[in-house]
Amino acid sequence: MFQQESRKFIDLLLQVTNNKWTNIDANKEIKVGDFGQIDRATGELQVEGNLYEHPDTKTKMAAHPLHRTVPTEFEKYVSEGVQELSFTSSVDVRGQPIVGGGFEGKFEFKNKRGALLVLVSPSIQTMQGFPTSLLLDAQLRPILKNRVICTDVVSCPGFCLYLGNSKNHTFSLSLKGDVPARVAPGLEADGSLQANWKVDNAQGLVKKGLNEQGDSVYFPLYCLKRVSWDRVSSVLRGGEAGDVSLLEDAETPWLNLDDDGQEQDIPLDSGEPIVRLRLRFRLTKELEDM
Repeated sequence: MFQQESRKFIDLLLQVTNNKWTNIDANKEIKVGDFGQIDRATGELQVEGNLYEHPDTKTKMAAHPLHRTVPTEFEKYVSEGVQELSFTSSVDVRGQPIVGGGFEGKFEFKNKRGALLVLVSPSIQTMQGFPTSLLLDAQLRPILKNRVICTDVVSCPGFCLYLGNSKNHTFSLSLKGDVPARVAPGLEADGSLQANWKVDNAQGLVKKGLNEQGDSVYFPLYCLKRVSWDRVSSVLRGGEAGDVSLLEDAETPWLNLDDDGQEQDIPLDSGEPIVRLRLRFRLTKELEDM
Protein backbone atom coordinates (compact mmCIF):
# COMPACT_ATOMS: atom_id res chain seq x y z
CA MET A 1 0.00 0.00 0.00
CA PHE A 2 2.84 2.40 0.82
CA GLN A 3 4.25 1.91 -2.68
CA GLN A 4 0.97 3.03 -4.24
CA GLU A 5 0.74 6.01 -1.89
CA SER A 6 4.24 7.07 -2.88
CA ARG A 7 3.49 7.20 -6.60
CA LYS A 8 0.04 8.73 -5.97
CA PHE A 9 1.71 11.56 -4.03
CA ILE A 10 4.21 12.08 -6.87
CA ASP A 11 1.45 11.97 -9.48
CA LEU A 12 -0.72 14.56 -7.71
CA LEU A 13 2.05 17.10 -7.16
CA LEU A 14 3.92 16.86 -10.48
CA GLN A 15 1.38 19.28 -11.92
CA VAL A 16 2.04 22.02 -9.34
CA THR A 17 5.76 21.65 -8.57
CA ASN A 18 6.99 22.66 -12.03
CA ASN A 19 7.39 18.98 -12.90
CA LYS A 20 9.48 18.15 -9.85
CA TRP A 21 9.23 14.72 -8.27
CA THR A 22 8.34 14.44 -4.60
CA ASN A 23 10.46 12.26 -2.37
CA ILE A 24 8.09 10.69 0.16
CA ASP A 25 11.16 9.50 2.11
CA ALA A 26 12.51 13.03 2.33
CA ASN A 27 15.41 12.08 4.61
CA LYS A 28 16.78 9.86 1.82
CA GLU A 29 19.37 11.99 0.03
CA ILE A 30 19.09 12.55 -3.71
CA LYS A 31 22.05 14.32 -5.33
CA VAL A 32 22.32 16.40 -8.47
CA GLY A 33 23.92 14.21 -11.11
CA ASP A 34 22.34 10.98 -9.87
CA PHE A 35 21.12 8.78 -12.70
CA GLY A 36 19.14 5.57 -12.85
CA GLN A 37 15.63 4.32 -13.49
CA ILE A 38 12.23 5.19 -12.05
CA ASP A 39 10.67 2.42 -10.00
CA ARG A 40 7.25 1.89 -11.57
CA ALA A 41 5.77 0.58 -8.31
CA THR A 42 6.82 3.55 -6.12
CA GLY A 43 7.86 6.34 -8.50
CA GLU A 44 11.20 6.59 -6.69
CA LEU A 45 14.51 7.12 -8.47
CA GLN A 46 16.60 3.96 -8.28
CA VAL A 47 20.07 5.51 -8.28
CA GLU A 48 22.71 3.63 -10.27
CA GLY A 49 25.47 6.23 -10.18
CA ASN A 50 26.32 9.93 -10.24
CA LEU A 51 27.69 11.81 -13.25
CA TYR A 52 29.96 13.92 -11.04
CA GLU A 53 31.50 10.78 -9.53
CA HIS A 54 31.43 8.20 -12.35
CA PRO A 55 34.99 7.66 -13.67
CA ASP A 56 33.87 8.01 -17.30
CA THR A 57 31.89 11.24 -16.86
CA LYS A 58 33.29 13.24 -13.92
CA THR A 59 35.94 15.02 -16.03
CA LYS A 60 33.36 16.40 -18.45
CA MET A 61 30.98 17.30 -15.60
CA ALA A 62 33.68 19.41 -13.93
CA ALA A 63 32.93 22.14 -16.47
CA HIS A 64 29.32 22.27 -15.21
CA PRO A 65 29.58 23.03 -11.47
CA LEU A 66 26.66 23.02 -9.07
CA HIS A 67 24.91 26.19 -8.02
CA ARG A 68 22.77 26.66 -4.91
CA THR A 69 20.12 29.36 -4.60
CA VAL A 70 19.54 31.52 -1.54
CA PRO A 71 16.87 29.92 0.71
CA THR A 72 13.35 31.30 0.54
CA GLU A 73 11.18 31.59 3.66
CA PHE A 74 8.86 28.76 2.76
CA GLU A 75 7.15 27.07 -0.15
CA LYS A 76 3.84 25.23 -0.26
CA TYR A 77 2.34 23.04 -2.96
CA VAL A 78 -1.33 22.07 -3.08
CA SER A 79 -2.72 19.57 -5.56
CA GLU A 80 -5.96 19.74 -7.48
CA GLY A 81 -8.92 18.93 -5.25
CA VAL A 82 -7.49 20.77 -2.23
CA GLN A 83 -8.61 24.27 -1.27
CA GLU A 84 -6.47 26.51 0.91
CA LEU A 85 -8.79 28.08 3.49
CA SER A 86 -6.15 30.10 5.33
CA PHE A 87 -2.38 30.40 5.61
CA THR A 88 -0.55 32.91 7.79
CA SER A 89 3.21 33.06 8.14
CA SER A 90 5.73 34.69 10.44
CA VAL A 91 8.80 32.69 9.41
CA ASP A 92 12.06 34.62 9.88
CA VAL A 93 15.08 33.30 7.99
CA ARG A 94 17.54 35.91 9.24
CA GLY A 95 20.44 34.27 11.03
CA GLN A 96 18.73 30.90 11.40
CA PRO A 97 16.19 29.20 9.16
CA ILE A 98 13.46 29.28 11.82
CA VAL A 99 13.61 31.93 14.54
CA GLY A 100 10.82 33.29 16.68
CA GLY A 101 8.01 32.48 14.29
CA GLY A 102 6.20 29.92 12.22
CA PHE A 103 3.00 29.57 10.29
CA GLU A 104 -0.37 27.92 10.39
CA GLY A 105 -2.71 26.86 7.68
CA LYS A 106 -6.03 25.18 7.09
CA PHE A 107 -6.88 23.17 3.98
CA GLU A 108 -10.09 21.58 2.75
CA PHE A 109 -9.86 18.20 1.02
CA LYS A 110 -12.69 17.23 -1.29
CA ASN A 111 -14.16 13.81 -2.03
CA LYS A 112 -11.03 12.49 -3.72
CA ARG A 113 -7.42 12.19 -2.71
CA GLY A 114 -5.35 15.35 -2.54
CA ALA A 115 -1.76 16.18 -1.61
CA LEU A 116 -0.05 18.97 0.30
CA LEU A 117 3.64 19.76 0.73
CA VAL A 118 5.08 22.59 2.86
CA LEU A 119 8.83 23.36 2.94
CA VAL A 120 10.69 25.59 5.38
CA SER A 121 13.70 27.59 4.12
CA PRO A 122 14.14 25.56 0.92
CA SER A 123 16.98 26.12 -1.52
CA ILE A 124 17.68 24.54 -4.90
CA GLN A 125 20.95 23.01 -6.03
CA THR A 126 21.23 22.68 -9.80
CA MET A 127 23.79 21.79 -12.43
CA GLN A 128 24.84 24.68 -14.65
CA GLY A 129 24.31 23.40 -18.16
CA PHE A 130 24.87 19.88 -19.43
CA PRO A 131 27.77 18.56 -21.55
CA THR A 132 26.33 17.60 -24.93
CA SER A 133 29.53 15.67 -25.57
CA LEU A 134 28.40 13.03 -23.07
CA LEU A 135 25.51 12.13 -25.33
CA LEU A 136 27.46 12.29 -28.57
CA ASP A 137 30.27 10.02 -27.35
CA ALA A 138 29.44 6.50 -28.52
CA GLN A 139 31.30 4.98 -25.57
CA LEU A 140 29.35 7.04 -23.03
CA ARG A 141 25.85 6.77 -24.48
CA PRO A 142 25.19 3.33 -22.96
CA ILE A 143 25.60 4.81 -19.47
CA LEU A 144 22.51 6.98 -19.98
CA LYS A 145 20.52 4.76 -22.32
CA ASN A 146 17.04 4.24 -20.83
CA ARG A 147 18.05 6.26 -17.78
CA VAL A 148 16.87 9.50 -16.18
CA ILE A 149 19.15 12.19 -14.76
CA CYS A 150 18.61 14.32 -11.66
CA THR A 151 19.40 17.94 -12.59
CA ASP A 152 17.96 19.82 -9.58
CA VAL A 153 17.44 19.01 -5.90
CA VAL A 154 15.43 21.01 -3.37
CA SER A 155 16.69 20.62 0.19
CA CYS A 156 15.46 22.16 3.43
CA PRO A 157 15.68 21.92 7.25
CA GLY A 158 11.93 21.38 7.66
CA PHE A 159 9.05 19.85 5.73
CA CYS A 160 5.57 18.40 6.12
CA LEU A 161 3.77 16.30 3.53
CA TYR A 162 0.22 15.07 3.65
CA LEU A 163 -1.67 12.69 1.37
CA GLY A 164 -5.32 12.87 2.35
CA ASN A 165 -7.77 10.07 1.83
CA SER A 166 -10.89 10.42 -0.31
CA LYS A 167 -13.12 11.68 2.49
CA ASN A 168 -14.25 15.30 2.63
CA HIS A 169 -12.35 16.84 5.57
CA THR A 170 -10.39 19.86 6.77
CA PHE A 171 -6.72 19.45 7.64
CA SER A 172 -4.85 21.92 9.88
CA LEU A 173 -1.10 22.37 10.02
CA SER A 174 1.12 24.68 12.05
CA LEU A 175 4.77 25.25 12.86
CA LYS A 176 5.57 27.25 15.96
CA GLY A 177 9.12 28.34 16.77
CA ASP A 178 10.77 30.31 19.55
CA VAL A 179 14.13 31.98 20.04
CA PRO A 180 16.28 29.80 22.35
CA ALA A 181 15.66 30.87 25.94
CA ARG A 182 18.45 32.69 27.78
CA VAL A 183 19.73 30.73 30.74
CA ALA A 184 22.02 33.45 32.13
CA PRO A 185 23.05 37.01 31.22
CA GLY A 186 25.02 36.84 27.96
CA LEU A 187 24.39 33.12 27.60
CA GLU A 188 21.84 31.08 25.75
CA ALA A 189 20.78 27.49 25.77
CA ASP A 190 22.49 25.08 23.36
CA GLY A 191 21.42 27.25 20.41
CA SER A 192 19.08 24.68 18.95
CA LEU A 193 15.80 25.70 17.40
CA GLN A 194 12.73 25.38 19.58
CA ALA A 195 9.97 24.54 17.13
CA ASN A 196 7.39 21.85 16.52
CA TRP A 197 5.00 20.73 13.81
CA LYS A 198 1.39 20.26 14.82
CA VAL A 199 -1.33 18.67 12.70
CA ASP A 200 -5.03 18.32 13.35
CA ASN A 201 -7.72 16.10 11.80
CA ALA A 202 -5.27 14.15 9.65
CA GLN A 203 -7.11 11.49 7.63
CA GLY A 204 -4.31 10.10 5.53
CA LEU A 205 -0.53 9.82 5.37
CA VAL A 206 1.47 12.47 7.25
CA LYS A 207 5.25 12.83 7.23
CA LYS A 208 7.15 15.71 8.75
CA GLY A 209 10.64 16.64 9.87
CA LEU A 210 12.53 19.54 11.42
CA ASN A 211 16.25 19.85 11.98
CA GLU A 212 16.77 21.88 15.14
CA GLN A 213 20.21 23.06 14.00
CA GLY A 214 18.73 24.45 10.79
CA ASP A 215 20.68 22.12 8.50
CA SER A 216 19.17 21.16 5.14
CA VAL A 217 18.99 17.43 5.78
CA TYR A 218 15.72 16.77 3.91
CA PHE A 219 15.37 16.33 0.14
CA PRO A 220 11.64 16.52 -0.65
CA LEU A 221 11.79 17.54 -4.34
CA TYR A 222 14.00 16.83 -7.32
CA CYS A 223 13.90 17.30 -11.08
CA LEU A 224 14.34 14.36 -13.47
CA LYS A 225 15.28 14.64 -17.14
CA ARG A 226 15.64 12.01 -19.81
CA VAL A 227 17.69 12.10 -22.96
CA SER A 228 15.85 12.97 -26.16
CA TRP A 229 17.54 10.40 -28.35
CA ASP A 230 15.69 11.69 -31.42
CA ARG A 231 17.46 15.03 -30.97
CA VAL A 232 20.78 13.28 -30.34
CA SER A 233 20.35 11.31 -33.57
CA SER A 234 19.58 14.53 -35.43
CA VAL A 235 22.81 16.11 -34.20
CA LEU A 236 24.79 13.00 -35.06
CA ARG A 237 23.39 13.16 -38.60
CA GLY A 238 24.85 16.63 -38.97
CA GLY A 239 22.22 18.83 -37.40
CA GLU A 240 23.14 21.74 -35.14
CA ALA A 241 22.55 21.33 -31.42
CA GLY A 242 22.43 25.11 -30.95
CA ASP A 243 20.38 26.13 -27.92
CA VAL A 244 18.11 23.10 -28.20
CA SER A 245 18.44 20.94 -25.10
CA LEU A 246 19.08 17.26 -25.60
CA LEU A 247 17.29 16.65 -22.29
CA GLU A 248 13.55 16.74 -21.66
CA ASP A 249 11.30 16.23 -18.66
CA ALA A 250 10.98 12.63 -17.52
CA GLU A 251 7.49 11.16 -17.67
CA THR A 252 5.85 8.84 -15.20
CA PRO A 253 6.09 5.15 -16.10
CA TRP A 254 2.36 4.81 -15.43
CA LEU A 255 -0.63 6.34 -17.20
CA ASN A 256 -3.62 7.05 -14.98
CA LEU A 257 -3.97 6.26 -11.26
CA ASP A 258 -7.16 5.89 -9.26
CA ASP A 259 -7.52 7.29 -5.72
CA ASP A 260 -5.80 4.20 -4.31
CA GLY A 261 -2.80 4.62 -6.59
CA GLN A 262 -3.74 1.67 -8.77
CA GLU A 263 -3.04 1.93 -12.49
CA GLN A 264 -6.02 2.23 -14.83
CA ASP A 265 -6.56 1.70 -18.55
CA ILE A 266 -3.31 -0.21 -19.03
CA PRO A 267 -3.55 -3.61 -20.74
CA LEU A 268 -0.62 -5.14 -18.89
CA ASP A 269 -0.62 -8.28 -21.00
CA SER A 270 -0.55 -6.48 -24.34
CA GLY A 271 3.23 -6.19 -24.54
CA GLU A 272 2.77 -2.71 -26.02
CA PRO A 273 5.58 -0.24 -25.15
CA ILE A 274 4.65 2.30 -22.45
CA VAL A 275 5.40 5.22 -24.80
CA ARG A 276 2.90 3.91 -27.37
CA LEU A 277 0.37 3.23 -24.62
CA ARG A 278 0.79 6.78 -23.33
CA LEU A 279 0.16 8.23 -26.80
CA ARG A 280 -2.89 6.03 -27.36
CA PHE A 281 -4.22 6.96 -23.91
CA ARG A 282 -3.85 10.68 -24.65
CA LEU A 283 -5.59 10.35 -28.02
CA THR A 284 -8.46 8.46 -26.38
CA LYS A 285 -8.84 11.15 -23.72
CA GLU A 286 -8.83 13.92 -26.35
CA LEU A 287 -11.60 12.16 -28.29
CA GLU A 288 -13.63 11.74 -25.10
CA ASP A 289 -13.30 15.47 -24.31
CA MET A 290 -14.41 16.60 -27.78
